Amino acid sequence: MRPSSAGHRTWNLKGLAYCACGSRLKPFTARRPHGLHFYYVCGEHRSGKDPCPHAKYHPATAKDDALEDRVERFVLGLIEDPGVLREHVEKQAEEEKRTLGDSRGRVEALQRHLTEVDAERDRYTRLYARGKLDDAEYDRYTAELDTRRQAAEEELMRLGDTRERIEYLEQLPELVEAYLRDLPELVRGAGLEEPREYETTGTQEKSEENPLGVYTLTPERVRERTPEELEEIRHEQQRERAERLRALYEVLGVSVVAHRDGSLEVSWGEHGRCKLVGSSP
Repeated sequence: MRPSSAGHRTWNLKGLAYCACGSRLKPFTARRPHGLHFYYVCGEHRSGKDPCPHAKYHPATAKDDALEDRVERFVLGLIEDPGVLREHVEKQAEEEKRTLGDSRGRVEALQRHLTEVDAERDRYTRLYARGKLDDAEYDRYTAELDTRRQAAEEELMRLGDTRERIEYLEQLPELVEAYLRDLPELVRGAGLEEPREYETTGTQEKSEENPLGVYTLTPERVRERTPEELEEIRHEQQRERAERLRALYEVLGVSVVAHRDGSLEVSWGEHGRCKLVGSSP
């Protein structure tokens, strides 16, 4: 699931956070005189169908009790122990390999079936050539075989990526270590440096005489970015970071229950669970 962009932002807990009543928390954007404010609120309560006694407008970010910020701090602290993420990534890979293994068996069965269909068609063709089958019988038998062949080929197309996917999953343990080394930095800060206020223009094309495209930086090649451009760059950086966080949450199987008193129940995987105490509204 892609995070919602409602309110022109990425909601990285959409679909993963719940009210204490069991309803999903929904993104809500409030326009105030001094700007937009972003909240998560009980979906049932927000729909107006039935007031929820547990409902609270949980700030999404930029406050001490902000829902997204608290979950982010907890999860990033969690993966400081590499074994946690390694365990979940490898377990998910094994589960998918088992599922795909069933698919691989199905692919082999379908391929055998196609061979049998072809052999059966050859047999009917020989019988027809010897006059053992009339035109109507031959057409009926071969039409049935064509239907079976088409169904098998269509299913094979749907399963076509199974082999490549299994090969990738078998290599995954070797990739996990490098991923674990880089992940905290990738999620925390990569790409979030303040964008440069200036950019260079008119880059030099590479050529045989100038294979690196080296050029002299002159005032004419420097352009000041507009405030709107800088804001767009910041927005894109935040969006990319939020999507990396979202991917991490999905790998870990993170789920959050937010209570009216500000406390959070964060669970991950099959057995991981922790309560984060918060302040009352």
